[in-house]
Amino acid sequence: LGKMYKKEFTEIDRSAKAGVGELTNMIFGVVKTNLNKNGFGFKMAIPNVIIGTQHAVAMTNPGTTLVVPFQTDSGSFTVLLTLYPDQMAKPVKIPA
Repeated sequence: LGKMYKKEFTEIDRSAKAGVGELTNMIFGVVKTNLNKNGFGFKMAIPNVIIGTQHAVAMTNPGTTLVVPFQTDSGSFTVLLTLYPDQMAKPVKIPA
């Protein structure tokens, strides 16, 4: 995040949280665009950001969750992408 904003973050303040949210939006946008180019019909969504350690995430809906761990020079983070069948757009066919 510091490299993206060209500044050092020493605490998780409002600016850091906003940056994490923006990074999450960028990741979601790339994933959605690429999946939709391959026949899916994902709609826009607002990603959720959970910050901290020693927490648990409980999924209350019957969706399928894809867990993607990332390792960077600055540290690690994990992205959980949950797909809910009743909320997804129907797959579309891409002309050959």
